[in-house]
Amino acid sequence: MTDKNIQIQDLQGNNLFPKTKGAVVLNNSGDNLGGVEAGAQVNVLETIDLKYGNTTTSVTIASKKATIDLSAYAKSATTLSGYGITDAYTKNEIDGKISSAYKVAGSAASVSALGSLDASHEGYVYNMTAQFTTTADFVEGSGKKHPAGTNVAVVNTAAAGETAVYKYDVLAGFIDTSSYDTHIADTDIHVTTSDKSTWNGKQDAIADLSDIRTGAGKGATAVQPGDLATVATSGSYNDLSNKPTIPDAQIQSDWNQTTTTAKDYIKNKPSLATVATTGSYNDLSDKPTIPQNQITYVELA
Repeated sequence: MTDKNIQIQDLQGNNLFPKTKGAVVLNNSGDNLGGVEAGAQVNVLETIDLKYGNTTTSVTIASKKATIDLSAYAKSATTLSGYGITDAYTKNEIDGKISSAYKVAGSAASVSALGSLDASHEGYVYNMTAQFTTTADFVEGSGKKHPAGTNVAVVNTAAAGETAVYKYDVLAGFIDTSSYDTHIADTDIHVTTSDKSTWNGKQDAIADLSDIRTGAGKGATAVQPGDLATVATSGSYNDLSNKPTIPDAQIQSDWNQTTTTAKDYIKNKPSLATVATTGSYNDLSDKPTIPQNQITYVELA
């Protein structure tokens, strides 16, 4: 059934229906409201191109229907790049990270008992059960002593991109002081057997540190605290023995002192004449006779 009330206009308001060429207009019931003019070009969708990444697949439309099978586009790649992911770690990179992580590898009683320096042992950590000395295979070099309880790991010391160079690396250790915990404050000297072994031959004055306690050997010839005189700790003059006799304080001598036991008495004084202290001519003895003054007259012609 044709509906004469339907009109189709373009953007300029020109009436396209019923003069439309190459178009079919249907009402709500699906009835054809206008035919296609003879000779008009009809555009028909024939194929659909499906593109995924760099792949393009064409799907043919048959009987007004196109069946698109997406299973062909479901990715089943075995690498990250197969999914187009370029900013993630690769398997080799992840393996490298995992291999560089530390892994508990047990205990070793000596350097020779440590694991081999190779890629298969990289990251292995060993607990040293005895004191040891490093060798040239250690990162820190040879000759370094470490106590029991030290952790040693196998590491790759080469820079990124360079040939791997594996060495042992000392991570941490501790010093056991439990044997000294009870020695807090007393008068005894506590020296372990290990200490004595370390110091033997290095102390010329003492052959064995135990000599200090027992008084044996060279320690017996040394002066012991009990051998010191009292003055060694008191510092007092009164604690000295064999002190010298120091005379009383000196006083000024008195010439006129006649008591011979007096401290200011002068012994062996000479006997002085009276004139020695008076200074008077009259106190002289054996004075000369002095004539009186004489006057000589001289007659002048």
